[in-house]
Formats: sequence, structure tokens, C-alpha cells
Amino acid sequence: MSVPTELDRTFQFGRATVVLKRAAEIYWLSTAGRAYDISPDGKRFLMLKEEQEAAARIHVVQNWFRELQRLMATS
Repeated sequence: MSVPTELDRTFQFGRATVVLKRAAEIYWLSTAGRAYDISPDGKRFLMLKEEQEAAARIHVVQNWFRELQRLMATS
């Protein structure tokens, strides 16, 4: 949900609107911590999505920053 707010002399809020439909059904909402983040401009979300079947493997990526630099250099 999203609620527009305004702070003038008093705190005012507008009408709530749905931002993501079915988010609780599709995305993992952890009670142990936050499973999402919002971009600084407020236009994008990053959310953890629960798989239907748990993966039996874990992928470990080492030196990912070096790989990112390599990929950016070729772009």
C-alpha cells in the first residue's frame, strides 16, 4: 500500500492505494526481517520470491565485483 503524506503545519495523509497486488501470496514476507527494499527514487522494488520447490543447491559467487567490472567494460 502507498499513502501520500504532507507535512505543513500539521501532518496530513491522503487516500491509500494498492502498489503491489497479491504481494503476500507471491513474495516471501519474513517475520525475522525485511525481505524487500525500495529504490531511492521510490519507483522500483527488490523483493525475495519464494520458490515453489526449495532448491537443493546453493550458488556461491566469488569476486562478483570484478566480474561486474568486466561486464561493464564490455558494454
